[in-house]
Amino acid sequence: MLFVESLNKCLPRQWLAVLLLALPISATAMPINGAIGFGGLFSTTGGTGVEFSDATGLDVSFALVAAASGDYLPALGSSATFNALVFIPTTTPIAPLWTINVGAITYSFSLLDVSLMFRDSDQINLTGSGFVSATGFDDTPGQWTFSGEQGSSFSTFSSITESNAVPTPATLLLLIAGLAGIGFSRRRFG
Repeated sequence: MLFVESLNKCLPRQWLAVLLLALPISATAMPINGAIGFGGLFSTTGGTGVEFSDATGLDVSFALVAAASGDYLPALGSSATFNALVFIPTTTPIAPLWTINVGAITYSFSLLDVSLMFRDSDQINLTGSGFVSATGFDDTPGQWTFSGEQGSSFSTFSSITESNAVPTPATLLLLIAGLAGIGFSRRRFG
């Protein structure tokens, strides 16, 4: 009660109401930061199935997390499951494109768009964007790249997904309200 009385002296009732309404707006989770890299085996789909130059999709048969940073670090060394991808014609969204389970945490990436950047008879490069999800975190925008090469016995790939936190509107609103309140109280009592 003493706290509310001291606030009433410093702030008018309207600002106190706004402040009290804004208090329940709190983030329950955090955005995902970092990058995760995969390596593994894949095959192309569509076309003749012999060369990459006429492929219309790909199917990952084995994937392992080969590199991880930031919030993805617990997934390092884990196996991943990829869903099949058709890039000609584009069949996005693919939710999820990949999934990793590490203890109680499930990581996944939902691909919203994909672009064929380069391909010839034995190489293929794709890029795309979407959202990364993880248990205990907010969905976070992310970028995805895929690079594959055809070998004599099998085709190998590397893939990287990066995500960077973007401030949410509620967080920005809370910050602006706090700064405005400080500025107002300094003008009134300073």
